[in-house]
Amino acid sequence: MSLRALAAEAGVSAMAVSKYERGVIRPSEPVLAAIAKALRVPVAHFTDDAPRELTNVEYRASSRMTAVSKRLIHDEIRKQLGLRREIEALVPEVRSSTFALPSRQSRIVSMEAIEDVAEGLRNAWGLGEQPISNLTNLLEAHGVRVVHVTISDGWFDGLAAHEGDWPVVVVGADWPGDRQRFTLAHELGHLVMAGRLKDGLDEERACHRFAGAFLAPRTAVKKIYVGSSISPMELVLLKHEWGLSMGAWIYRLQDVGRIDQETVRALWREFRKNGWNKTEPGPALARETATTWQRQVCSLALNGRISDEKAAEILGLDLETLPNFLAFSSQSDR
Repeated sequence: MSLRALAAEAGVSAMAVSKYERGVIRPSEPVLAAIAKALRVPVAHFTDDAPRELTNVEYRASSRMTAVSKRLIHDEIRKQLGLRREIEALVPEVRSSTFALPSRQSRIVSMEAIEDVAEGLRNAWGLGEQPISNLTNLLEAHGVRVVHVTISDGWFDGLAAHEGDWPVVVVGADWPGDRQRFTLAHELGHLVMAGRLKDGLDEERACHRFAGAFLAPRTAVKKIYVGSSISPMELVLLKHEWGLSMGAWIYRLQDVGRIDQETVRALWREFRKNGWNKTEPGPALARETATTWQRQVCSLALNGRISDEKAAEILGLDLETLPNFLAFSSQSDR
């Protein structure tokens, strides 16, 4: 793109763009946003002095996932994390606490021991035996950066990684809420159990067990009344109470010894017969959203601490849509 073409698309003079390039003057935030839009890059492309790579990446995805999809997902993660750092640099008080695990970190020698690991973390975070209403907000509050990506790849569920010292958990934005929550808890398992599993324990199966135990703790599951069998309607109700899919509940009840192997086989036969193994009956669970982070961004914009352009970029909105979104946000906070 020529200097004049960039200037025209960004709505500034060619001389101004030349001065920006040479470091003679610094563009204002709205102008920087316009230049970034013209060049099809995030604003963080210009504001990050040292772009950060993801390390220790653990995917929850099919082997059919393409290299192109992985690159797009990594680009989106870097963009969102760059915007987060940009805001935290301007307004340090929105930075969440540092991620920390309970002090005693013993080696995990069996699948049953994972129940203790999940309970230990729930106790450390003060969760008791209650369902978790918003897992994204919970992870954010305890120092895990959560990124929701909208990528048209049916093979990607999520990943866990680190960006510098910050743990990062990523989940597909378009999956139903129960699938998102299980993926978030599964990826949390990677962070919590990294390097602690006994040789021979499958890490993916271990993270599955952790996800179920973290979302529906053993002590609470043992209190659930289960007769000689359990009906699909009971599984639907459990799903919407705890945010855990019907299929995951079958395995969870088996893990805790509430149903036997024959009951599990019978349930899965019924699921396959009715197609519930692909699409579960009843209304879908609402998708996870980072409401705490969105509220912080709205508050910063309403109080003039960040520009409307920056708020719109972070929230993924058009400038024309932003005023109504902010007005609704301010009314809902009253």
